[in-house]
This record gives sequence, C-alpha cells and structure tokens, in this order.
Amino acid sequence: MQRKSIKKISIAILLLLAALLLLQSIFYATTYIEKISNHQKAEEILSVDLAYSWDTMDEQLNTINDLLKNKPLFDNDAGRLYERAGLIYLQEGDSISYYKNLGYALYYLDGSNDDFTINIYLDLANFYLNNYAFSNAQAMLDNAFAIKPIEEIENLQIKSYAYRMQGIMEFMKYNYNEAETAIMNSQRVLADCPDEVFAESYMAMNDVWLARIYEETGRLAKCKEKLDEWADSDMFTTNIYRSHSKGAYLCFKSALFHTI
Repeated sequence: MQRKSIKKISIAILLLLAALLLLQSIFYATTYIEKISNHQKAEEILSVDLAYSWDTMDEQLNTINDLLKNKPLFDNDAGRLYERAGLIYLQEGDSISYYKNLGYALYYLDGSNDDFTINIYLDLANFYLNNYAFSNAQAMLDNAFAIKPIEEIENLQIKSYAYRMQGIMEFMKYNYNEAETAIMNSQRVLADCPDEVFAESYMAMNDVWLARIYEETGRLAKCKEKLDEWADSDMFTTNIYRSHSKGAYLCFKSALFHTI
C-alpha cells in the first residue's frame, strides 16, 4: 500500500515537472515570437534617420520607451533603441538622460563586438568633442577602434561616421592632411550608398569639415565652393544638426558669409 502511494506521488511529481517544463517552453517560445515581432518594430524606428524625424521626436521617444519598458527585446535591439532614445534626449538638452541611455546601450551591446557598439563610442566621442573635452573624445575613439579597425566596419553608415570622427580628431590636433584624408574616406564610403536616408546629411557634415580644413590651409576658394553647395539647404538650421555637430555648424555659419 505504501509503495503504491509512493509510486502515485512520484508519478504526480513527474507530471507536475513535465507540466512546468511545458509551460516554460511555451513561455520561451511565446517570448521569442514576441521578440521577433518587436525586432521588426525596432527596425522600423531605427530605419528612419533622426534628422528626418526631428519634428516627431517626442512621439518616437514615447514609442521607444514603451518598447524598452514593456516589451521583450533582443539585446541588440534594446541596445540600439537605448542609443536612439539617448540621441533624442541630447537634442532636448537632457544630458543626464543621454548619458544614462547610452550606458544602457553599452550594457546590452557589451561583448557583441559589432558595429553598433562602435557607434555608441562614436556618439560619446562626438558628445565630448561638442563640449571641448578632447581627451575624453580621444578615449572614446580608442575604445571604438579597439573593437575593430575602421576598414573592417561593415555597416556603411557607421563606417562613414567613424572616418568623420577620426578626421575631426586629427583636425583638432592640427593634423590637417590626416584630417582631410579621413574625411575624404568618409565621403568615399557614402559614394557607395548615395540613396540611403543618412547619405545627404553625412555628406553635408563632411563638406563642412572639408571647408574648415580648406580654410585653415589657405584654400579659401575651395572652402567657399564647399559651403556654396549647401547655402540654400536647411541642413544646419534645425536643432538636430546644431547640437549633433555644433563645431561644424558654427564653422558653416561663420564661413558662409566670409568674403573671398
């Protein structure tokens, strides 16, 4: 009798464990399916260049925060969404939230050794440059290029960005030949993807830095030529571009009215 009771209890325990394992498997499967669905939502958000959605940033930020707080996400998606949220906070002048979100982005992308991790360090380098913290900016670039050299970056947007940041750092060190080489490398990357949503804004920012190089090296006619290409553009009249590349914008505004 006792053996039968023990056997029944054992069977009941095994059935319970099997049920729990089944429920756990269903939960993981459901969560994975949700992550795939949310991955598509994340890609839709991230596929729109921030420059083209500056007038709907609050709406985009609310959507991103809802995904981050309430939806299951792959780590890569979470990292990239935290980065986008950080950039929006930066445009709104909230430096603390910018830092916090980029910290979360690095946490979720940690160890991935992929191009998006490099992009976070480039964002931080750009932030430090805009605040004239050049040693911190160089440290962020060193972190980025420790992951992989620029030549091995596969994402063309990030590769172009990396070359531009490298060029800006060389400019700040008065290494104008090296700066020009890096910026031209950035332009050559963009030539391979002229129809991408980011291409025009990246070309504009590169041209402004080339104009600064030309001005510093006495090639004023070439400086004016570069600036004239964007004279009628609204590329540098929105907060997106003023804060994202403040040094370039200020050069553009001052050099634009320079008479040669």
